[in-house]
Amino acid sequence: MHVLTLTRRVLLLMLALPAAAMAGPGTSPRPEGVVAGILLLLVALPSLVMLELLVLALLPGPVAAARRALVQRSGVCFLAGVITLLLGGALLAVLADRGGGGGLLAVLIAAALLLGIVLGLPAIGALVGHTLLELGGRTPSRLTAATWGLAILFGASLFPVLGWALFVFLCLTALGAVTLALLGRRERLDSSSPNAEPEP
Repeated sequence: MHVLTLTRRVLLLMLALPAAAMAGPGTSPRPEGVVAGILLLLVALPSLVMLELLVLALLPGPVAAARRALVQRSGVCFLAGVITLLLGGALLAVLADRGGGGGLLAVLIAAALLLGIVLGLPAIGALVGHTLLELGGRTPSRLTAATWGLAILFGASLFPVLGWALFVFLCLTALGAVTLALLGRRERLDSSSPNAEPEP
């Protein structure tokens, strides 16, 4: 099936999904559910995609590093994201009980975790979009691949339960990719420093 045809069908299904969820089992979709689906597709989805594309345009280096981590260590990114979130959450819990500078540090840690997710998501979107468009016989640019990939991933995340679980998985994988990219950069800096011991 052509990728564009498949995407249209997925979008139509996502539009009807909120209406069915609000209507409940055994009943027909209600008008407010249809309106909710339209708003999600016309407002929330494009806003999220545009935000991530802006991140890709402003910070191409960190996004490219996260993408390399996804390609080279794809099986470890999710686990790294879980560990990073747990460590960050533990630090937040400790700092939240302290006054003064502890509150400021907690805010900075929370902002760093959020930034890691925001930087990693366009890397995932670009990989997914590039793969799907290549299956359709196209060779997309980085921006085109990221746009399609992010739209499909964020759209799939609108599905109740499974879509929400997918979104959590994507966020943790994105955070893990950025964490691994930072660790890899630090290892390269350490190995290239003048004081580094030569390998035997």
